[in-house]
Amino acid sequence: EEEEEEEDAAEAAAGASSEAGSDSRRPALLDNDEDAEDGDAPPLTADQDANDEEEGAATPAAALRGDPCACIETMRAVLASVSSKRLLTAAQECDLGEMVQARLGLLEVRAQLRAARGEGGGGLDPQATSSGPAAGDDGHATHGAAPARSRPAASASHGDPAASITTARAPPAVSPREWAAAAGLTPAELQMRLHLGLQAREMMVACNARLVAAAAHRYTGRGLSHSDLVSEGMQGLRTGVERFDPRRGFRLSTYVTWWIRQALGRATQAQGRLVSLPVSVVDRFRRLVRAEVVLCDQLGRPPTQDELAAAAGMSAKRLVQVQAAIRKPAVLNEAEGDRDEEGGLQPSAAFVIDSTEDPMLRAMQALKRVELDDVLRRLPRREVSVIKNRFGLEDGRERTLGQCGTSHEVHITRERVRQIEAKAIHRLRSPSRFKRLEGDW
Repeated sequence: EEEEEEEDAAEAAAGASSEAGSDSRRPALLDNDEDAEDGDAPPLTADQDANDEEEGAATPAAALRGDPCACIETMRAVLASVSSKRLLTAAQECDLGEMVQARLGLLEVRAQLRAARGEGGGGLDPQATSSGPAAGDDGHATHGAAPARSRPAASASHGDPAASITTARAPPAVSPREWAAAAGLTPAELQMRLHLGLQAREMMVACNARLVAAAAHRYTGRGLSHSDLVSEGMQGLRTGVERFDPRRGFRLSTYVTWWIRQALGRATQAQGRLVSLPVSVVDRFRRLVRAEVVLCDQLGRPPTQDELAAAAGMSAKRLVQVQAAIRKPAVLNEAEGDRDEEGGLQPSAAFVIDSTEDPMLRAMQALKRVELDDVLRRLPRREVSVIKNRFGLEDGRERTLGQCGTSHEVHITRERVRQIEAKAIHRLRSPSRFKRLEGDW
């Protein structure tokens, strides 16, 4: 009996220590609210409260309702079973996705409370709630109430310069108790779900970060460094994780890949050129490039402007505008000499085009030559010889079909040279080889 009593005491002590350890692992609870009573869980702090808001398609907060303690323990168990060094399974993606969506649902509840309080006459600028999204803890835009802009004070015209400065006012304050009551939770449960949802999002991002590195290689050489591409791709990955809905049945990697590509494409369009172009212009130009490739394959010659415009589905005027907009700007330098008597530049000699060769362009041409040689190396030897002689890839001098036939050890006819050339070009136009020979666009 004494041994049984000792075992019971040891089990009770172990249970108490485990509960204390779990409480110590919880995020620090925040300062007590004014209405908090003794014995209640302390609410969230204003700083952490403001840092939890982000953009996302919200789901109802009741998605993970039920027994709150059981739900939180289940969420902890899911996070403990995930390793950031391995890809997520379908079940783990569903569990983590539900946790992320539940957190976004709680943030949407707070945004609705702030919007209702602002519309109810909380002393805000009427334009504050419709001015746009606010920034969240990771730099994303947050749907809902936007930071209000205070109007210049009436006393600004009476000698107070500081009063005329427009400052950003914080959104209407929502106490953690009000937020938790609207979500049907206690303040402690609310904070724990927000914390675990944030952990779930970061875990999903970490497990799929390799997708960003793989996609960034496809966009190199377009004006952005590899580190910048990875940074932009991570932003797209984070957006895809927040918008991922596990109830639709597809895998996370399939879904976020498109968000990563969109982020990389938008970054190269906005930052990869000296003069930024609208997205619509770049999309039209890509449509022109695809139409030109198809027409060249069908017609066997470069298409005319009218044929290209008809194939791309745009007018000839629009075609000229797109081609003029996409053309790279010329570098202009000040002309030496040609100055007037006062030392200023003459209008006719104010600018000249710099004709010096760009080192970057020379390096890109060398890389293209390496890629071309690597692709040609995979063709039969006779086809490689015909292609090099026909287009002058070695000495820059193009040759006729007859000259290509006499350049071989065994003479072949012009018709046979034409057949070999057509067969080689057909192989080079295969998707696997043609993709490597494409330009920047």
